[in-house]
Amino acid sequence: MMKAWVRKLWARRRGARGQSMVEFLVMLPVLLIMMSGLIEFGFLLNYYLDIIDAARDGARFAANVDPLEPDQTPPQLNCTTTTYFYRLVPCVVTQALTPQITLDPARDDLVISAFSIGGGVVTARFPDADG
Repeated sequence: MMKAWVRKLWARRRGARGQSMVEFLVMLPVLLIMMSGLIEFGFLLNYYLDIIDAARDGARFAANVDPLEPDQTPPQLNCTTTTYFYRLVPCVVTQALTPQITLDPARDDLVISAFSIGGGVVTARFPDADG
């Protein structure tokens, strides 16, 4: 009796084997699209975290440099020789981004602003309207 039941069950499972393969092949493109979307989201999140870390590094560096010190370097941007606050901080941020993200100088801008606060009121903004 047990043998007949096992044989009957095995005969049913043998016919269902092809059905499982067809269901898997139907769902495979959906699974691959979901997996590739998950991987792309991981790359996006990694770039986002790199940008936040670079901004944090630039802010830490800028907190120790005087923004009111006058510019004494030539007008071209040279990260190794400049000591000017508004040229030095973008150099630090760009160096922090370099391994993962490259900035195109023609399209990408790094905006650096410094504020002077006295008594809870902003008294001056640097750079001013003239640059």
